[in-house]
Amino acid sequence: MRRFFYAAYAPEDAAKIASLVEAARSAGHLIWTERIDADRAPMDLGAVLRAARAVIVFCSAEAFASRAIYKDLVLSVRGGKAILPVYLDDQLPPDQYLFYLARHQGLRAQEQGAPERFLGALEALERGRRRWRAQETAAEPSLAAAAPPAEAPKAEPVIA
Repeated sequence: MRRFFYAAYAPEDAAKIASLVEAARSAGHLIWTERIDADRAPMDLGAVLRAARAVIVFCSAEAFASRAIYKDLVLSVRGGKAILPVYLDDQLPPDQYLFYLARHQGLRAQEQGAPERFLGALEALERGRRRWRAQETAAEPSLAAAAPPAEAPKAEPVIA
């Protein structure tokens, strides 16, 4: 039996993720997209995450503002699950998310060829691989772009 991928996303992003999820399902992947309210769920979120092959975290400003998405991410990492961050916009992750997302290879949904790379990543995760690219590329939002420019060192006056 093939295990499923759990999709952690903000409800406001449902339309943004629909094409990627549909492409994955058309390729034969099982993706759980039901929103689980971790505080009121009739099912055990931990059990769902333990049964998942990997967790796809659809990252956006709305997702980063969601306490439920953060819970999904923390439970997934603590459970040793492979994580696939998919950045839906250019919003940089807050520090508490960055701590968990920085070590995982991600991709940007708005880049050309993203659906093919998404399917390739799912195939690799399906085979049990945690890394799906041979080398790192600039798929994740750049932290350098958000940092203020460094000041040039001030020259000491020369006394002759």
